[in-house]
Amino acid sequence: MIAPLHAALVALLVVLPVQDRPDPTPPDTGTDAEQAEAEHAEDDLPPAEPPPPLTPAKQAALDRLIKSLRASNATARAKTERKVIDMGRGTIPFLIAKTDTDHEGKRAGLVTCLLAVSDVRDRELVHMAIGHQWITARRFGAAKAGQLGLPHLLDQLPSLLDDEDEIVRLEAALALVSNGRPDGLPVLVPQLKGPWRQRVLYALPGIAGHGTHAPVAEMLKIDKIRERDDPEGATNERLAAVELLHRIGDEAAKHLLVRALDDKHNVVQREAVNALRDLLEGQGPMRSTSIFQQINEVKRLKEVWRDR
Repeated sequence: MIAPLHAALVALLVVLPVQDRPDPTPPDTGTDAEQAEAEHAEDDLPPAEPPPPLTPAKQAALDRLIKSLRASNATARAKTERKVIDMGRGTIPFLIAKTDTDHEGKRAGLVTCLLAVSDVRDRELVHMAIGHQWITARRFGAAKAGQLGLPHLLDQLPSLLDDEDEIVRLEAALALVSNGRPDGLPVLVPQLKGPWRQRVLYALPGIAGHGTHAPVAEMLKIDKIRERDDPEGATNERLAAVELLHRIGDEAAKHLLVRALDDKHNVVQREAVNALRDLLEGQGPMRSTSIFQQINEVKRLKEVWRDR
């Protein structure tokens, strides 16, 4: 049982309107033994406790800083964020109270500050933030759940994968995947070529050893109609799938990469070759550009895979 936070802090979230969400279906989070171990780990956490109070002078200073988070310039906003973060956990109730904003710069600043000043003692706050109507609160809740990695928080996140807000969806998906929950993968796949690319790549190893990576397997399939109408887009999607699998790097990923050795596009095939050279043998990419050598390398890698 999580100890209640300070009444004043809880009240700040209680008055926030909670989204009308159905109870999420409990995800498949592993074996009973793994789940029991995870739940037991939560029993050893330090008790939840309220943030320390701020002096009136610090409260006034914080109020001015929060207003400055509306700065459109990210560099200027970062300076303000650092000043807020330096004030510590005592800022949490005041930051939470401002999560009703619809200003994107302020939303980003509030989330950055909340993530930095909160810790495992604030897990009850995170639990409540995940389901709230205010977008900024949900962004924070999803991202912090990923940082904390606590099963009871992660179990809430699948309901956010269909959130109205794209950033909430992405933060929830990143949190799930980085903590070994493959249900977030379909949301992340389209982001590999976008601004979230580095965060997606960083999260992917979290699902190694979890499932068959079916969404990525679907990307490897060749659709004849799409090949005709959008050959470049179809090829780029298969290239993205190969990169995803290389990054995940587990047995299921290797199996799919072996399948990609038969891709009809020589560039997709070559990337699969290079991924398997790395994962199976610790070798670097092929140096030769000869298509004949590439075909021989495909044959060799299939034998390596078969003879392991």
